[in-house]
Amino acid sequence: MRLYKAGSLYVFGVLPKVRKATLTLLMGTFPLFAPLIPPAPKVIDTRESIRGYVGFLSRINPICQSNIMVGILQVESETRHRYMKGPRKGKIKISYKGAIGVSQVMPIHTRKGEVARGLDLNKLNQNIQASFKVFEDHFIYYRKSYGERQATLRAVQSYWGGHNGRISKRELARRYMHHVLHHAENHTIPYKYR
Repeated sequence: MRLYKAGSLYVFGVLPKVRKATLTLLMGTFPLFAPLIPPAPKVIDTRESIRGYVGFLSRINPICQSNIMVGILQVESETRHRYMKGPRKGKIKISYKGAIGVSQVMPIHTRKGEVARGLDLNKLNQNIQASFKVFEDHFIYYRKSYGERQATLRAVQSYWGGHNGRISKRELARRYMHHVLHHAENHTIPYKYR
C-alpha cells in the first residue's frame, strides 16, 4: 500500500481519490471550471476506441476503475457493441435474456427510478455509461459492509447476476469474477486487487 504525505499526515491511498472527487465536484458545480473538463472522445465500435472511452469515464467517476470495467466489457461482449460476422453482422448484441450492447446491461436498469434511467442502451456511449452506473451502484451497496477490495470483487459478481444471483449461483458468479480479473490483469490491474 502506498503512503501519501499530506502535511504531517500520512493518508493511505485516500489523497488521490479525494483530489479526484474534489476536482470532479468543482468542475461539475461551477461552469467557470468547465474548460478544465476535456471533451468526451468520440467512441466507435472498436476495442481501442471503447477502451479509450472507458478510461475517460473512469477519470470522471472516481469509483469505477478502467481496468476492471475493460475486463467486464471483454467478458460480456468481447468489447464489441455489434456482431462482426455471421448472419447477424452489424446488429447490436442482445443476449438471450435481453441484455443489450457492449456492456450487456439489462433494459430494466434504464427505467424510471433505476440507476441508469434515461440512457439509451442502443447507443454505444450511453451503453458504456450505463455499465458504469450499474457497477457503481453495486460497489456502493457492498462498500457499506466491506473494504474496498471485497466490495469491488462482490460488485463484479453482482454485475453478472445481481445481488441475489451472486448468492444463489455462487460458483458461476465466482467463475465470472475470475474471468473479469484475468482480462483486467492483462490491462494492468492494481496490485491491491490481485
